[in-house]
Amino acid sequence: PPADGYTLIFGTQGTQAANLALYKSVRYDPVTDFVPVHGLSETPLMLVINPSRPYKTVPELIAYAKANPGKLNFGSAGPGTGTHLTAELFQTAAGVKMTHVPYRGSSPALTDLMAGNVDLMFDYPAVVMPFIQGKKLTALAVTSKKRLASAPDVPTVGELGMPSAESTAWSAVFVPAKTPPEIVKRLGDEIAKAIVEPEMLQSTERFGSIPQVGLRDEKLGAFVKSEIVRWRAVVQQSGAKLD
Repeated sequence: PPADGYTLIFGTQGTQAANLALYKSVRYDPVTDFVPVHGLSETPLMLVINPSRPYKTVPELIAYAKANPGKLNFGSAGPGTGTHLTAELFQTAAGVKMTHVPYRGSSPALTDLMAGNVDLMFDYPAVVMPFIQGKKLTALAVTSKKRLASAPDVPTVGELGMPSAESTAWSAVFVPAKTPPEIVKRLGDEIAKAIVEPEMLQSTERFGSIPQVGLRDEKLGAFVKSEIVRWRAVVQQSGAKLD
């Protein structure tokens, strides 16, 4: 793509990190082919369970899983999705082994969770909040660094002693390599202003997301490199492959 400042790449945790491990061949290098401009937002996931289950907190869930290895199962929107890989991350952090039940999308997985056919799931706040409010699901934890304004009673995984289970679906803007630095700076400055506009903040928070203030240029580049390493390890451990 032309490095003229008019070609912007919307990159995500998938396109810039996890896909490198999920697919045999990715025809671009997220580190050398693109210049990082600015982060947009990050969205954590919530650990939700069927309310009829005997465990009501994360420590109780972990104790149950350790007493019954492989008996607990977790739904996901499909192999390699954020809903799957976050559960893998949680298993490692908690030192438990659960059985993965992949679905074709979030809806059927949540339907089965509410019907009691699977035990738990990680999914995004905007998706699960209506079911939590309707008492169809119970939230045990959120994978963000701070509690969500929309769910102040739900503890973070860090508070529960598992900071390594922190996980967010993030998005950021990149431009093709060789884009002039002054254009990169101008774009970054404009995005920095836009993501903290009151209307934008309201919309971001409604989805349970957090604006990535200050994540730009080399800092964003270093973050992408760390995410590549992190998600490669999670994907390899899970055995997930998408081709």
